[in-house]
Amino acid sequence: MSIITVVSAAVIGMMLSLVIKKTNPQASVAIVVLCGILILVSTLNEFSKIFDMSRVFADISGVTDENFRLLIKAVGTGYIAQFGANACRSAGEEPLAEKVEIASKIIIVCMCLPLVENLFESVEKISGIV
Repeated sequence: MSIITVVSAAVIGMMLSLVIKKTNPQASVAIVVLCGILILVSTLNEFSKIFDMSRVFADISGVTDENFRLLIKAVGTGYIAQFGANACRSAGEEPLAEKVEIASKIIIVCMCLPLVENLFESVEKISGIV
C-alpha cells in the first residue's frame, strides 16, 4: 500500500467524521477508529515483511527465539497502546489516553524483565564475576 492511499483514506475518514460530528459525535469517533483500523489492516503485508527481515537479523545476531518473541510482543504492545490512546484522544478523553500509555509502559517493562535478566547474566559471564 502506498502512502498516497493511506493519506487518502485518512483524509476521507476525517472529512466524514467532521461532517457527522455536529449531528452525531459518537458516530464521528467510530468513523475515525474504523478508518484507523482499516488503514492498519491494509498494511499487514508490510508488517509481515518487517517481521521476516527482523527474524533474519535475529538469526544472524544469535538472539534466541524467546528473546525475539518478547521483542516482537513489546513492539506490538506499544503499537496497540498508541492506537488505543489516539482513539481515546479522538473521543476527547485525554486522561484515559494517558492511562492507556502509562499502563502500556508498565506492561512492556514487565514483559521485558526476562531480557534484562539475560543481559545481566551475559555481562556476568563475560566479566568473569560468576
